[in-house]
Amino acid sequence: MKGILIFLMAAMAWPLSSQAQLGKLMAKYHEKEGITVTQLDKSLYGLYEQENLSQEAREMLQNLEEVNLLSLNLNSTHPDDCNKMISQFRQLLDAPGKYKLIKSRNDVYGKQLIYSRTNEGKVSDLVVWNQNSERLDIIELRGDVQLN
Repeated sequence: MKGILIFLMAAMAWPLSSQAQLGKLMAKYHEKEGITVTQLDKSLYGLYEQENLSQEAREMLQNLEEVNLLSLNLNSTHPDDCNKMISQFRQLLDAPGKYKLIKSRNDVYGKQLIYSRTNEGKVSDLVVWNQNSERLDIIELRGDVQLN
């Protein structure tokens, strides 16, 4: 009976842990050379609120549970470290059943990829990958993402 209870608790926690993996991966790179990581949840949005923030933007933020941003300076970070990081994020984003690539563009200006994840028919995660020759920016929005 005790084993069944532990199994059920682990099964219930599994979806929660898998949803936060991108944010956890970003958190590994706090305070690393050439990398800026910003991780906000609802309780911290007020710190970044500006007077010129539109009502529409404020309402959008209230539907989000987390906003995670990672900016990697490709010129000031060792190429092996950059490649390792890029590989880790791409493995997570391209894993079957995790995220769906919904838009991609690759041109002389760089590479842009947009991934989404749905939960119960709603977009629960939106990830924007923007990479050029100088930097890589990854933006993750988690919560009730309104695409319009």
